Amino acid sequence: QDQDINIFTYKSAESFLFDWGYDININIVFLDIHMEEISGIDLAHHIRKKNPDIDIIFISGEKQHILEGYKVQAVNFLLKPIKKEDIFESLNMWLSRRKSKENDYLIVKKGKNFLKLNYDDIYYLICFDHYMDIHTKDDVITFKQKIGEIEQKLPQSQFCRCHRSYIVNLKYINQIVKSEIILDNGVKIPVSKSRSNITSKSFLNYFNNR
Repeated sequence: QDQDINIFTYKSAESFLFDWGYDININIVFLDIHMEEISGIDLAHHIRKKNPDIDIIFISGEKQHILEGYKVQAVNFLLKPIKKEDIFESLNMWLSRRKSKENDYLIVKKGKNFLKLNYDDIYYLICFDHYMDIHTKDDVITFKQKIGEIEQKLPQSQFCRCHRSYIVNLKYINQIVKSEIILDNGVKIPVSKSRSNITSKSFLNYFNNR
């Protein structure tokens, strides 16, 4: 299956980190172990701290660095000289790994960028004037989309539309009281009368099936 990709190249770890600071969406990084100032290993540790979901493939001419590579959960370790077949094999391995993980993520388009959000990081979603606010553990992400469209993308086993403008992650419901939901973090979300029964059933099913 064809894949649309964007490839960026950098001469140093510093130039990569500078660009990354502007929220460039990155899925996979090929890192040479030996670079000036910041090494590939050090850069990999930095990437892991900021985003554990970015996949890493190391490149080196020395086998002794293989163990260091796998300490940061590298997808693969390529030894120089590298053949074209080695690159394709690594990318195929990465795509297989990525597809197996995609069921745990929601992909949303914000402007020209695509964001990948783990379902477990989402607390709830609010719709207003054809825009969505996704409230995560650490942030609020706003993008243009109808609530019906985003509802279809979310697994019904974990998410429930409790109101015409709200979708809640069942995992973080602490209790349902009359016409509102109280989440683990204390946030209160309205429940409409027409969706009260389905919300309660979804909540019970989620915890009974865990």
